[in-house]
Amino acid sequence: MNFCIVTEGLDTYMKITLIQLYNTFVQQGQIWYAKKRKMGYAPTTLPSLAASIPKELGVEITLIDEGVELVDVDAIDADVVGLSVMTPNAFRAYEMADKLRKRGIITILGGFHPTLMPDEAREHADAIVRGFAEVSFPKLINDIIKNKLQKEYSDSCAETFEHQMYAPMREKLKLKRYFLPTTLELTRGCVNQCSFCSIPAFCEGRYLKRDIDQVIEELRPFSRKRITFLDSSPPEDSGYIKEFYRKLIPLKLKWYSCATMKQAADEEWLDLAVRSGCKGVLIGFESIHKESVQEGRKLFNQVDKYAQFIYNLHKKGIAVLGTFMFGFDHDKPDIFRRTAEFVDKTRMDLIHYAIFTPFPGTPDFKRLEREGRIITRNWALYDGTHAVYNPSGMSREQLENGYFWASKRSHTMRSVFTRTFGSAAGSLFTLLGNVGFRQLANVLVPTTFNYEEYED
Repeated sequence: MNFCIVTEGLDTYMKITLIQLYNTFVQQGQIWYAKKRKMGYAPTTLPSLAASIPKELGVEITLIDEGVELVDVDAIDADVVGLSVMTPNAFRAYEMADKLRKRGIITILGGFHPTLMPDEAREHADAIVRGFAEVSFPKLINDIIKNKLQKEYSDSCAETFEHQMYAPMREKLKLKRYFLPTTLELTRGCVNQCSFCSIPAFCEGRYLKRDIDQVIEELRPFSRKRITFLDSSPPEDSGYIKEFYRKLIPLKLKWYSCATMKQAADEEWLDLAVRSGCKGVLIGFESIHKESVQEGRKLFNQVDKYAQFIYNLHKKGIAVLGTFMFGFDHDKPDIFRRTAEFVDKTRMDLIHYAIFTPFPGTPDFKRLEREGRIITRNWALYDGTHAVYNPSGMSREQLENGYFWASKRSHTMRSVFTRTFGSAAGSLFTLLGNVGFRQLANVLVPTTFNYEEYED
């Protein structure tokens, strides 16, 4: 170790590297880095953790987001390394952690996977952090300084919002590598209990909101810029979000966020969203098949109202990024073509498909495991591009090939131009977004997949 400790005032020198892993590009998309592709938006986890470390501790902090730069484990020069781990990245994170620990580097694992699979993660770390970490991470660093590191640290979801959240140290990221570099969290958690989603388990079923005035002050320096809110479901509290939008109006921002079908009939929400600068929303439609939506317990998604809601958003100049999953038990092989046709018909501005994936800790994982349908615990395959279970309405090969076809089909130049220029919300920005999603589809779909043959 090359940090020193002075007990009075904890005058310390320590190098800390925090890493957010992004397995997809490392495995399949080296060309993404080589051509200096941009990611959609900057993460908030790493900059927020960096900001939570007291300045008086005198640490040197390095942030690495693998979405925009490769990680060379052997080149890391740090005393402490923290890895933020999602399920698809778990095995690679363990491999990296083992290497770092052999070099005498204190290695911390946190994020969704260590939170939901703590026993597995502990075997590869000096300590794990469960849940959010704005409160526990500074304590962890202090414990390292005092040589009292514990094996596990945990923040309840509520605990993080009882404290003043720190303005993220965005300057530590390579901000020029993102389309949307300014990101922020307004809420955490979700009141819904969708059976495929790991957020309720991670957040202990809670839904928490930041102080509105605090958020407005954090946003004030970014007046007239583009902002992305990374909340999973910010409009869940209708009164809260409308008050926020009203206070947002004077800042003249352009902003992007998530929304749900719950807002489809709320004209006041739509009016305030427009007046406060909303330019785009991500909506998890999940499926155009009513029974599949019900299967996923997303009961507020009324399939027969999708098209009208998209039309209403477009009419107000709001672009729609729609997300869909394939492989629910009610899905049959025609679901891929029907979905792609719906996307073109409604002129959906941006589109992202995934294969239904039962993540550890979710009700669907437990159900499919009970039914003996989980075929692998190779977490690297839990990336939304592989069938990791036996589907009911088709074979695994049909599911994967159908997903590949839909991803290519909805990102042909014909589809891109049809949707972008056919949408009342279409703009150069959404066109560039489609180009990015087209490049991403080329990364995710294997080169061995013959689109023309499948199309025929």
